[in-house]
Amino acid sequence: NDDVQAGVGLDSDNRTALMEGAEGLRRRNMLRGSGQGNTEVSKEEREKLVAQYQPLQEELTSELVSMVGQLKQNFQAMNDHLSKDSAILDETDRMIDKNLAGVVHQRKDLGAYTDQSSRRMWRVYIGALFAVVVWISMLMFIRASRFL
Repeated sequence: NDDVQAGVGLDSDNRTALMEGAEGLRRRNMLRGSGQGNTEVSKEEREKLVAQYQPLQEELTSELVSMVGQLKQNFQAMNDHLSKDSAILDETDRMIDKNLAGVVHQRKDLGAYTDQSSRRMWRVYIGALFAVVVWISMLMFIRASRFL
């Protein structure tokens, strides 16, 4: 019984800590008449009802306090995970921006290289065409010089 009372003391402290700022909560009226218009309850009946329901109420209150404590722990753990995820997302965003800047720079370099390569290709084509024309001219000159 001492353990129960010690547990009730802890639950009471937990309940007080959890219910800070909850002055506006409404309380249920557990003692009502039997529906026959008689709302008067004698002191003995009231004490009997309180004694009957108090252990159940304490047990339920203890479970609720425990559940609220677990909910707070779960909320804190979720908040910690979200903070870590947020930091990871910020780092990823920073790295994406850095990579995007690198891609833009590489694209400019590739564009310049493409232009330069295109000019070289046309120079090679013109040089090859010139060589073919010179070769054909030389061939025609050699054939024409035979008849002279």
